[in-house]
Amino acid sequence: VPRWDWHGIAPSPWHFALDRRNVLCPEYDAQGRLRLTVADGVPAVKLQLRSYGVPGEVLLDGKAISAQFAGEGLPQGIAPLYRSTEEIHLSPGEHLLELAGRKTEYPFLPSLFLVGDFAVGMNRPGEMSLHPLPKTIGLGPLEEQGLRNFVGKVTLSQSVEIPDDAEILRLDTGAHCASVTLDERNLGTCLWAPFQWEVPLACRGKSVRLSVELEVPLAALFGKERNNGRVFLSSHEIRPAGIHLVSLGARR
Repeated sequence: VPRWDWHGIAPSPWHFALDRRNVLCPEYDAQGRLRLTVADGVPAVKLQLRSYGVPGEVLLDGKAISAQFAGEGLPQGIAPLYRSTEEIHLSPGEHLLELAGRKTEYPFLPSLFLVGDFAVGMNRPGEMSLHPLPKTIGLGPLEEQGLRNFVGKVTLSQSVEIPDDAEILRLDTGAHCASVTLDERNLGTCLWAPFQWEVPLACRGKSVRLSVELEVPLAALFGKERNNGRVFLSSHEIRPAGIHLVSLGARR
């Protein structure tokens, strides 16, 4: 049985691309209120208001949100349960979202989503923020780097140095599905551990372009502390998606 020496590498910040627009799922305080701070440079957003079941009733800065168009920007099977507003430019500063009416919050069908090209910041239930999307992100959970409620594919890429004796590339993705390419060579997709790929001979001993496509599952969409400030508990521990560690293996 081969024995391996594993050496972690400290990548530079990753360039990244999303296959769809980002999402914010409001996480209200115990009174059903969310103070949303909007930074300079945030593009226009579209609000997605639930139309299924008890329709969502939400106030934005004291005015009821009215959504007249087909839902968009949400995953397949969920978008048809919502209605969308036109694009809305939220001025920089603080805005207030409030649950109104019957305040019916279904665990997996929130009253409201925001969709747009923004990054999401989370302070505590009742305090969130929107920022321009960063150009790069680092190692660690995507949810802590502006993609708290994003669901879809995230492609992360950068140049890495591959030693002459490196045979295996290993990633810690939080146990989430990942596909890897090295210098546009498709190394395949891993759905479960071990998340590792054989390094082609042509890529050893040189600088190559590493691209990782991560699949962020649906659970991220619904927030963690949306139920009046209480945490939603899953039936098992789900680690957040992201690239937590990159290592290369060489035979002893």
